[in-house]
Amino acid sequence: MRDRFITDSKYVKQGITEWIIKWKVNGFQNSKKKPVVNADLWVQLDDLTSKHKINWFWVKGHAGHEFNERADLLANKGLDDMLESS
Repeated sequence: MRDRFITDSKYVKQGITEWIIKWKVNGFQNSKKKPVVNADLWVQLDDLTSKHKINWFWVKGHAGHEFNERADLLANKGLDDMLESS
């Protein structure tokens, strides 16, 4: 069985499904020979997702997709809660 990951970020979807293969070969340098931004996070995401069979999907953000809207709501609530407690 495959897990389904849905994101509204084309950057994340392409990064983890296409670009990371080349980044690993090139020592996490991009096509312009510059360090990949947030390489440490890409390594963590790759490590976590490599343990599963995942189908990645992209949806347009703020377009009424039920679960994407819910994720945005929860992310903003988490940020608000963090800012209030600091």
